[in-house]
Amino acid sequence: MKRICLFAGYDNKNIIHDYVVYYLKELSTVSDIYYMADNEISEEEKVKIAPYVKGAYGFNHKKYDFGSWQELIKIVGWEKISEYDELILANDSVFGPLYPMKDFFTKIEKDVEWDICGITRSFEKQVWHLNSYFLVFRYKAFTSDIFKEHLLSVKQEENISQVIEKYEVPFMYKFYNNGYSVKVFCGLNTHIYLYWQEYCNAGVPFIKKKIFNKGMFDSRYKSDWREYIKNNTNYNIKYIEDYANGQADVDLEYIHTSPLIQFIKIFKDFYKWLIHINIKKGKFYFKLFGIYMVKINKKYYTYILFGKPMKSKINAIPIKIIKQ
Repeated sequence: MKRICLFAGYDNKNIIHDYVVYYLKELSTVSDIYYMADNEISEEEKVKIAPYVKGAYGFNHKKYDFGSWQELIKIVGWEKISEYDELILANDSVFGPLYPMKDFFTKIEKDVEWDICGITRSFEKQVWHLNSYFLVFRYKAFTSDIFKEHLLSVKQEENISQVIEKYEVPFMYKFYNNGYSVKVFCGLNTHIYLYWQEYCNAGVPFIKKKIFNKGMFDSRYKSDWREYIKNNTNYNIKYIEDYANGQADVDLEYIHTSPLIQFIKIFKDFYKWLIHINIKKGKFYFKLFGIYMVKINKKYYTYILFGKPMKSKINAIPIKIIKQ
């Protein structure tokens, strides 16, 4: 199997961190890689990844990951890209891989029915979609007009939320509407940031960097992340610690040590499960014991009586789980 990976990077200090070098090293065992950063990259930084990539580039195009993939397509060219059997879109928003990439691809290649496979899925803007930090496209999909037109349509956006809304969320929907098979490696529907250990236990080979941001980490998993990674993976936690050094928005330590704070959190979680009411413009829901008694969204759906759907306009696509 011959693969090409278009890899998107970004660092506000114009650095290619060691965790990225390791990621590219492992990824190079299963794919040719072309790297593009949405920031300037010095020749000294490029040397770090030179053994593992076919090309390394970087400039401030200000189009986020989708823009980096777009720029790489322009550089590499469709003629070269079409020589490959599969194409990977990946970025540096994760730590890993936690186990060999060859093993991961052995798992997903057992299923011959998919055209596009992602690792995890999310439900945003009333649409199920594959998370774009790692997507695999088979030949039929990445040589399609859908793929080409979508990537070449990318423009500068004001923020990452607009990028997700315009480019990540509708991407898979376009394929599904045109008869392509869209599947996901991990079928969990829980929050990937708060329940990252569950995703790792399910075989997901990466940990999202964002879980280490201040205020993001759930206290249940904050204290034992080092122990968990050491006991369950071969990943070197030094990559995480080295990256965190000097990052003002990253917090690796367990700060909620007060029993009172922990009790308050547990009580709030229990109360939220027991009864939860949310009222916003055009939206209303009332949950009792974790069950929607009434859920109304004027634009998309109305759920009434223990979650039974009464009306639905959701543009949801049935992203199936791959056969392993």
